[in-house]
Amino acid sequence: MGAFKRILVAVDGSESSDRAVDMAKRLCGEDGAHITLVHVVQPIYQAVGAYGYASFTTMLELQEETGRTILTEAKDMLEGANVSVDERLVIGNRGEEICNLAKEGEYDLIVMGRRGVSRLEEVVLGSVSSYVVHHSHLPVLIVQ
Repeated sequence: MGAFKRILVAVDGSESSDRAVDMAKRLCGEDGAHITLVHVVQPIYQAVGAYGYASFTTMLELQEETGRTILTEAKDMLEGANVSVDERLVIGNRGEEICNLAKEGEYDLIVMGRRGVSRLEEVVLGSVSSYVVHHSHLPVLIVQ
């Protein structure tokens, strides 16, 4: 292992996501490897109609705060690894934003967990990993 220089890792705080971070750490090349951790906040737009704009804004702020915590915890998992790390908090559709970021960067690989934190979200929003596999121009490693 160790042939990849630039890896994009999607994180959501789930156990599967943690395993993806660990796998990316093991896949990085020895010198000059870089990992970008990305957490995508997908706003819950349905809340606007039921609770008004103020509640929606508060909910989005809470989602962003949670996202920053998830990124920090993922970055902490990479401590001691000989890689450079940056973090991206993005707002939008999870699958689309991961694919967009992959297009913008010069990544070798996308690594992500198979299942996120919420099975309900997967039913409602669709599987993010499935979307990325079908729409990315890069190889995608799905970690169980």
